[in-house]
Amino acid sequence: MARIYKTDGDYADRVPVTLDSRHRGLVSYPAPSDLVDAAPVRLSDGFLLDRRGVSGNTAFTRWTYREYAAMESAPLPAEIMGAIIPGARVTEIYQMPFPAGTPDAAARCDSLIAAGLPDCRLVFSLPQRDRGS
Repeated sequence: MARIYKTDGDYADRVPVTLDSRHRGLVSYPAPSDLVDAAPVRLSDGFLLDRRGVSGNTAFTRWTYREYAAMESAPLPAEIMGAIIPGARVTEIYQMPFPAGTPDAAARCDSLIAAGLPDCRLVFSLPQRDRGS
């Protein structure tokens, strides 16, 4: 199903990676070729339409999608860990009531956002105490 999310800053153009549950180790990261047409779509009210598979364990790197996609190979895990933007977090994720890849997904998401997200399921919410100022 399609998912939308919010972050605690403007990281829409920053490459996401997945960390372990303690946010200390790298679990997964993309190959540069994985980022073709993978940037999230900006929606209303600060939401982004997910096209990479973000989660509550997502962190964002200093690399833009364009910079990372131009690399010949993925950076080493230690380099990726060193490129993580401190405190950059996903704060909310909602599952939409239609499949990912639906042609009019952005318009449908915006309509549901405007209506208060009926029939959408909150799948992650970062506790307020863990959110940046």
